Amino acid sequence: MNKYWSDILKNIQISSQKTSSRDYVKPDKDDNECCELLAKIIDEATSFEENNRFGDGMVGVPTFYDTGGWIPDDDYVEMIYENRDKNSMWDDFLKLLNKGGDAGKEFERLKKLYTDSAKHALFHRDTCQNIVTNLDKWADRNFVGWKFYEDWVYPHNSSLSTDAKNLVDKDYERYMDSYRKVWIALLQNNCADILIPHDFMNYGIKKGWEGVLECRTKTR
Repeated sequence: MNKYWSDILKNIQISSQKTSSRDYVKPDKDDNECCELLAKIIDEATSFEENNRFGDGMVGVPTFYDTGGWIPDDDYVEMIYENRDKNSMWDDFLKLLNKGGDAGKEFERLKKLYTDSAKHALFHRDTCQNIVTNLDKWADRNFVGWKFYEDWVYPHNSSLSTDAKNLVDKDYERYMDSYRKVWIALLQNNCADILIPHDFMNYGIKKGWEGVLECRTKTR
């Protein structure tokens, strides 16, 4: 058996014995080298380069590039009221905010979604623990970050022909595809145990990892 396949099988067996993310305890070892590797992987995975080997799931949403520059803050409210009689776009924003009957209350709700999400943005210069934590946060479809995109970014910044929830579902699937590839790259460098275990980490070889085995990123 090829050594790479052997390593992957061994690590899949190990990960299948691990606990859920709620019970996860970081391995008691020096992970500096693995953390440096993770930072390099996240730097690449969140870049806009063409044919990104980690897919496009970590570009945009978890890094907040897809907000179109519009975030729910006081400046945004000021722009709405300054421009509402000059462009129908702003009138449409006001209608969305007034949909529930209280534009101010709705805006505060959306602003909280943003502030709760933004602190978990993926950034390769963050601490290793924060990168691991943020990867894990976005792996939960119920995470507030996905709610922010579903309730704010798509309805308020896009001309929707598809339901916002369906668009976010697709974003989530792309994100998880990228997350699997990040895990594979770490796995191939004996560093996968710095991540919080997820179900996809128990995939058997029969599921087919051939397409991501090129993610080898060994630097040591």
